[in-house]
Amino acid sequence: MSARNSKLARGADLRKLLREDQLRSLFQSPDTVKWLSGDITQDRTPDLRTFLLDELDVEEVTPDSFARKITQAFLDNQIDDWFIEFYGYLSGQEALWRSPRWSSDTGGPLRAKPILRLQDDSLIAPFRSDGKTPKAFLPPPEQTDFPIVKRSIVNDEQAGDFLKTIRSFTARCV
Repeated sequence: MSARNSKLARGADLRKLLREDQLRSLFQSPDTVKWLSGDITQDRTPDLRTFLLDELDVEEVTPDSFARKITQAFLDNQIDDWFIEFYGYLSGQEALWRSPRWSSDTGGPLRAKPILRLQDDSLIAPFRSDGKTPKAFLPPPEQTDFPIVKRSIVNDEQAGDFLKTIRSFTARCV
């Protein structure tokens, strides 16, 4: 395996969320892409990590670089169970979806990306361009014509908690 097809993950949660097929898709590689061992860290193996990053140009995937690399095409290929894991992951990564803090701030890199899977299996960004107005809602008990996040995903406790949390960051929206 070449250094180009090897990735270091900043955090075990990323290694768990992104398996080989997803890494290959995310990095749009015709070849297999694999994670290097989680034992390679700044604290445990600083010299090896530095060598891999600086000399071999192995890419380190951080939560932010992962979020910026996500495309609609990547998300279109994920199953509902992956979205449940993804939302669980995001619940601990507020910087990726946070609200803008000042006028020139756009907020987290996922705010404008189509990260919400709707009931009809389409994908949509959580907020309109103003960063506050929702594009989709949590499903009510009754049927609705409004765009709603897929009920089977919201019904998962961890995913539902994330979707409620992101909603609380701006005027009662998802």
